[in-house]
Amino acid sequence: MVETRIGNGRSSLKVLVKNSGLYSVGNVAIKAIGFFLIPLYTRVMSPEDYGIIGFTTALGQIISPVISLGLISSMPILYYSYDPDERNRLISTVFNFSIVYSLVVTLAILIAWGSIFSHFAAKVSFNPYIILCVVTVFFSGFYWLPLGIFNMEERAAAYSIYSVSLSLLGVLLTIVMVLLLSLKAFGVLLAGAIASSIGMISVLL
Repeated sequence: MVETRIGNGRSSLKVLVKNSGLYSVGNVAIKAIGFFLIPLYTRVMSPEDYGIIGFTTALGQIISPVISLGLISSMPILYYSYDPDERNRLISTVFNFSIVYSLVVTLAILIAWGSIFSHFAAKVSFNPYIILCVVTVFFSGFYWLPLGIFNMEERAAAYSIYSVSLSLLGVLLTIVMVLLLSLKAFGVLLAGAIASSIGMISVLL
């Protein structure tokens, strides 16, 4: 009995170290890629571009809870409350409700913003940036569903591969849009929208 407990303890510790390493490698890789690209971005983007990116980032953080309601992030809490046979129904229910609700709210925000913005001066139009920001928030809300499932099922390798792959895709798209096509702030936001939409497609698949 003692040997069995010791063996189980060592096995659990081994799994813990292995999974922690996989999660850490994925997170560090993502952060490192973004860090080393900063000097490249600063050579082609102006302070105005960074202001637009900062504004849309803040706006995205404000409207994200409104668009998503945090339903996807509630999955880990509910996951183990259901039998394995019922979990697929749980995931489908949360996803189907989320996509319908989020789509309606996203369209409402875009329509409302268009009517509000029309009363302001149009010298510097934020409309394309706002649209891309809202669309990205809509798509990226579902990006976390596979990550949550991988995490709950303790599939650290799948978690890291999925997150790093989508992050690398976003970085490559940003490099093309910003460094090659010189789209500046618009390119950063467009790359984010495309990457998040591809993440959404992967969730559907």
